[in-house]
Amino acid sequence: MNRRTVFFRHLGYVFYMLGDFVAGSFLFIYRGGDILYSFICLKYRLSRLHQHRFHAFQAVLAGLE
Repeated sequence: MNRRTVFFRHLGYVFYMLGDFVAGSFLFIYRGGDILYSFICLKYRLSRLHQHRFHAFQAVLAGLE
């Protein structure tokens, strides 16, 4: 695995975590500060979407190697 692939993989992790944070923030504001509800929504409603997107991202990286 070369240096460029490692860099893009780390960049992908950062964007992946940033997406979780943004989604959680929007849910937090939308529910008027109900942090427990936003946390539950983030983990259960969006987890499958994120998992699918993350696996697709990993497949792209595997193609680059």
